[in-house]
Amino acid sequence: MSAPVTSGSVTSGSVTSGWGDIRFIGLTLVLMCVPLTSLELVAIELRDADRVSIHPTEPTDVTLIGNGLRSDSGEISAIWTSFPASVEPLDIENKDKNSVRYRITPTAPSSGMAPASGIVAVRAFTANSISRPLLFTVETLPIEVLPPPPETVIRIPMILEGRSPGLAEHKIAIHCEKGKPFVAEVVGARVGCDIDAVLVLHDATGRELTFSDDHPSTGSDPILTFTPEITGTHYLIVRDVEYRGGLRLQVRLTQTPSAAIC
Repeated sequence: MSAPVTSGSVTSGSVTSGWGDIRFIGLTLVLMCVPLTSLELVAIELRDADRVSIHPTEPTDVTLIGNGLRSDSGEISAIWTSFPASVEPLDIENKDKNSVRYRITPTAPSSGMAPASGIVAVRAFTANSISRPLLFTVETLPIEVLPPPPETVIRIPMILEGRSPGLAEHKIAIHCEKGKPFVAEVVGARVGCDIDAVLVLHDATGRELTFSDDHPSTGSDPILTFTPEITGTHYLIVRDVEYRGGLRLQVRLTQTPSAAIC
């Protein structure tokens, strides 16, 4: 079993992190001065996760995927967050060097610091290497898996998280009310994912009602706004324009766009 992971200050089996952690900032500055050839020997990388969002006040379990997250001896990389949080590994006995499951628990911010909101960053580091940041949104809305189970009708507001389906499309049944506008949007490019999503809205007969591709505020993350003319089930189609699969994405169904993460 490896020793508890630390992020600047040692706690009992957890990691305390945040912008205010001066010791971590010092580590960052030191690593910036180390020649790249030195870091390449033990390079650590974060490139993916099994979710897009983190809750601002409750624990979030997330699997981070990358390279060199666990050493040959089983030592697990430490995690830094751009917001005050404690972080603890959940799969200490796992031997996979490139995947570690962590629990991220936001802590009360210090005086003068705002709580986590919008888009936040997570980085993995060891004594010799530090990863590029992996981005997440901060969400309090209920979250479902994308695609939802068959016959499931989603009620707004709701967030769905998953991956692009490749040579297929996700079809989401949504309960809509006459005259009540709603917003459907994809968050993918805004968290660093190489996805170019498109949204298409159909009525119950399969007739296309509207669609959204790129958006002037969010680039390749589409935002679709629609006011239903009837109450009933509508169908939202989500896919990558090039039908690339396995790309991390979030679909938000709300009454207003997510200005905080635009």
